[in-house]
Amino acid sequence: MMVGTLVDVFEISGRGCVVLVEIEEGACKVGDVFAAGSGRWAISGIEMINYRAEGLERIRAGWKPPTGLLLRGATKDELTPLIGQRCGASLEAEA
Repeated sequence: MMVGTLVDVFEISGRGCVVLVEIEEGACKVGDVFAAGSGRWAISGIEMINYRAEGLERIRAGWKPPTGLLLRGATKDELTPLIGQRCGASLEAEA
């Protein structure tokens, strides 16, 4: 389980919606369910700024800068109002 703060939201053409999260506790991996506000989305990718993230499947607290999580089915419009709020990810499941 991961707990953190939602820092920013981006739409990447051809990829989808990416949230930047400052992970404060725990860890998450591709396939886990990301939750913010009342929404839940499957994590389909993990990206790090200035890090070759090819094949990065798991991330844990303590990594700097914030971690990018690619979310399946999410949109920038629904996540932008949640910037600054607590968020989390839980065990692998379908979202």
